[in-house]
Amino acid sequence: MKTLLLLGLRLLAPFITLASAWALWRWPLLWPVAAMVLYVATWVFYGHLMSLGFVRYLLQKEQGEAADLPHGPRQLAAVLLLAGYTLDYLLNAAVFTLLLLRLPLELTVSEALNRYGRQSTWRGKVARYFGVHWINPLDHKSRAEGKQHIDTTQESASD
Repeated sequence: MKTLLLLGLRLLAPFITLASAWALWRWPLLWPVAAMVLYVATWVFYGHLMSLGFVRYLLQKEQGEAADLPHGPRQLAAVLLLAGYTLDYLLNAAVFTLLLLRLPLELTVSEALNRYGRQSTWRGKVARYFGVHWINPLDHKSRAEGKQHIDTTQESASD
């Protein structure tokens, strides 16, 4: 079932990209506003989810692996996760695909930015900008573990 859902989302993404490109052509002044609203909404959901993930990480670190969020916050996290992934998928297919001038090969913005973040191209610069300034600062769990959510270490030009 999960594989079928992922396949459906991958097949739907190019149509969302085409609709977004058409909207950009049709309403060139309105499209950036809509893209910013979608970006900010996704970023707010991402921040809340990362905060809940960090609280869960601290609980597990303090009380053991079996610890989890209480029932109420866990239910809220499930709703936030569903809405957040939906926004992330739409942001990737409608905005970042056009911003990076590429086909929508990934389902989320994080996957797309990780794909390009190490490259020494203009796409890599854009991916590193969003990773360093917008996404990595909100992922407290990865920082506590000494990792980065978006890999921003640039490859050498010969690679």
